[in-house]
Amino acid sequence: MDDAFGFRDAFDLVFCRHVIIYFDRPTQERLLSKLVDNLESGCYLFLGHSETLLGLNLPLCVNV
Repeated sequence: MDDAFGFRDAFDLVFCRHVIIYFDRPTQERLLSKLVDNLESGCYLFLGHSETLLGLNLPLCVNV
């Protein structure tokens, strides 16, 4: 995975549904960390029902 996402502005909303389940756990954490780092404070990250954030150290407020 490339270290630079190449986005200039932060995201207000990210849909990443049914994608991260195909990666191993370390890659999932790196991907989600990059998405969260580019997410505006107070905005939303949507994941699929089969994906989990359990055990990941991410600065998120989780709503189910």
